[in-house]
Amino acid sequence: MADLVPHLIMVGHTSAAAESYLAAVPAWQRVDTEVLISYVIAYAGYWTRASRQPAPEGVPHLRSYQRHAATAALAWVRHHTDAISFLN
Repeated sequence: MADLVPHLIMVGHTSAAAESYLAAVPAWQRVDTEVLISYVIAYAGYWTRASRQPAPEGVPHLRSYQRHAATAALAWVRHHTDAISFLN
């Protein structure tokens, strides 16, 4: 379910708006914030790493799509981490 958020960001929604679409889903309401942030960071890392691999033969637009997905996922990371003070 959380995988939907970056796709909504990719088509122009803000991170907050994308998450708001899931607000009524009971499973989403029960997700621990630390678990969500960990997932968001891992998801962004996955797409970032994938986008930096050599382009596979015969799939000319794959890395471009993956860069777009990484950018969306990193926006989602910023949404969750900008408010966290790492100096506490």
